[in-house]
Amino acid sequence: MRIHSYVLTFPDEADLLSDALNSLSGFSDHIYLVDGGLGEKRLCWRPRYTTSIKEWLTTRPEFSGYGTNFFTLDSVPWSKEEIEAFKKVVADHPIDDREIVVAGDMTLEICGVTWNGVPITVWEHELITPGGQRNWILNKMLQEPEQPDWVCWIDSDEICTNEFIKDVRPYLESLPPDVSNIVPKWLTLVEDEQHYAPSHSNYLSHARMHHPGVVNWGETWHEHQFYVGIRMGWDRYIVHTRMLYRTRLFVQRTHITLTEGGWPNVTADLVPPGISWSLHWPEGEPVGMPFDADIRKYEGGKYCK
Repeated sequence: MRIHSYVLTFPDEADLLSDALNSLSGFSDHIYLVDGGLGEKRLCWRPRYTTSIKEWLTTRPEFSGYGTNFFTLDSVPWSKEEIEAFKKVVADHPIDDREIVVAGDMTLEICGVTWNGVPITVWEHELITPGGQRNWILNKMLQEPEQPDWVCWIDSDEICTNEFIKDVRPYLESLPPDVSNIVPKWLTLVEDEQHYAPSHSNYLSHARMHHPGVVNWGETWHEHQFYVGIRMGWDRYIVHTRMLYRTRLFVQRTHITLTEGGWPNVTADLVPPGISWSLHWPEGEPVGMPFDADIRKYEGGKYCK
């Protein structure tokens, strides 16, 4: 059984992206990463990073490939000199017999590189709406020479739990053939890794695992997922960190507190037992800051009451 996974991302998610990719590399046969660029401003009102994801990849120890020899789409089509230089890079660094595809319309494909030993393909495609971007990547994946049995996706600010990673393959293999898509649970962390928001933690409304070709999306901002076949729920969790890192949330979206930032019914309860994950706390983020506390009062490396 083959599982191919994908993540939609953009430059300002680079400080979270390694955790998402690390969790996917625990069970995926191939990972696809789509950099949406600066695109639609509602994703990030005040971006901190503007360099491309492909440049960030080369700084990560989990990444292995042909070094920093990436080429940008400053000219489309490429000049003769750029093409010749690119061919030389490929000749010097064999890429597992995979063809390197270079296309226009802000699309760059990088093949033959890995993340924690798992093949990863990076595409650039400007994000207009999340639903449109998901349809784009799913259609692009359907054109790949090797097709999976299942497609799995998470967002940049999400992590598959250790229990999800360990159990996903035997679970999918146990399903009857008419089950086409799976909805796991969501665990939205707040304050620290010991607390979560129950009002934003339950079975997700969108399938996170599905057979190729059975899902499509409404091309809107708050996207709706359409599917064919039978849907089932699965009691394993995907961890959501959007509300956890308060400094980046304030800088990106100006949320002073969580309750004033679009989540008025947030509370903090202890995480249920038996759930574990691995994440790297971003530098400078407060730990244990109450969800209804003003982030502007955070200073000096700890939350100041």
